[in-house]
Amino acid sequence: MEKKIFIISIPMLPPENLNALQYRHPDGALSGRTCFPGIALLEKNAQGKTPVKVVTVRTADDNHRTEKCYHLFQKELESLSDKLDLALRINTEIVVPHSEDEEKSRFLLRELLGVYEKSSYVYMDLTYGTKLTAIELFASLFFAETCHKCSVRSASYGKYAFNNSHIGELYDVATLYHMLRFLETSAQMDKVSFANLVAQMLEG
Repeated sequence: MEKKIFIISIPMLPPENLNALQYRHPDGALSGRTCFPGIALLEKNAQGKTPVKVVTVRTADDNHRTEKCYHLFQKELESLSDKLDLALRINTEIVVPHSEDEEKSRFLLRELLGVYEKSSYVYMDLTYGTKLTAIELFASLFFAETCHKCSVRSASYGKYAFNNSHIGELYDVATLYHMLRFLETSAQMDKVSFANLVAQMLEG
């Protein structure tokens, strides 16, 4: 059965530093107030009859900040579940070590590859975590699409609101993902044709 799978990153910030914002989606729609771009992503896309699977990814830290943010996310998810009249819950929690080494990368990718299901729609929030975590999250989309025939619907990150604004921006970089897949396929062309194709894309 098709599912909507949401992969959501959890902040490493102290929870008291998270501000509740309305996030503006790329189409201009505004979310309800939330501390998490992932909640805004769910609010817009989880509705309907398609079953929803929520996966969180957080970095373990000695002062337990991400654990506190995780519990705050759980509370917001419960509120959203009531608001949308949907049975939303965290189905899988992935906790990665606070390191940037090959072992951590293999662990996270292995865990991510285990949550994708055949022919699912994938929505991803890349906002939080270390820089390499975001890259690993993004890279896992290639596996989801190639091996499980998933459809990548969104790969988003939230821009924080500055100047005391209560509006944050939610950017979708799924276009970059699809462009990379296109270039991967097009690379089978001869070198000159491929170089001309890339040049045309950049000019456009």
